[in-house]
Amino acid sequence: METRGLSAHPLLVHGPIVLIPLVALSGIAMIIRPVWRITLGP
Repeated sequence: METRGLSAHPLLVHGPIVLIPLVALSGIAMIIRPVWRITLGP
């Protein structure tokens, strides 16, 4: 399977492996430093 000429494997497998921990760490950081919630939060 390809997406725009690129193999879908890096997007479907390695993308979540990087993004899920990154989102979790960002959430923990916003809990620890509430000031970041204002600038980084939704």
